[in-house]
Amino acid sequence: MTTTPSSKANDKLSAQDPILVVEDDFVSRELNVNLLIEVGFSNVLTANDGMRALGVFKTQQVKRNPIRLIICDWNMPNMTGLDLLEIVRNDELLKDMPFFLVSSNHNKAHVIKAIKAGVTGYVVKPVCLQQLKEKLVDFIP
Repeated sequence: MTTTPSSKANDKLSAQDPILVVEDDFVSRELNVNLLIEVGFSNVLTANDGMRALGVFKTQQVKRNPIRLIICDWNMPNMTGLDLLEIVRNDELLKDMPFFLVSSNHNKAHVIKAIKAGVTGYVVKPVCLQQLKEKLVDFIP
């Protein structure tokens, strides 16, 4: 997948930068969108699985407004969040994009697997405002 360069790991984002929430559960997806809006993002896009997320990347590429940060559920049908992370990390232009995995699994081995795959941060469900602020502190506009 080719797109325009993404943000570097410690770049602050603007409120208008596109943020992508990838989550198969509608309620969790809407909760994450609302929390991101509450912390200051106004351009939050969604996809209900990893395959659709790839489509959002392409659409944003055409618009020349690339995704700048991803919040992605780990367990989804069609493509897991870990699979999507690996695709992003293997793309030369996307590899530095901040990518946060969300999971109800807080097992140490699970977290280590995410870290080895190159995740920027790991968020344990249920996601709350304070936890999201702490994880995204370097990126909040």
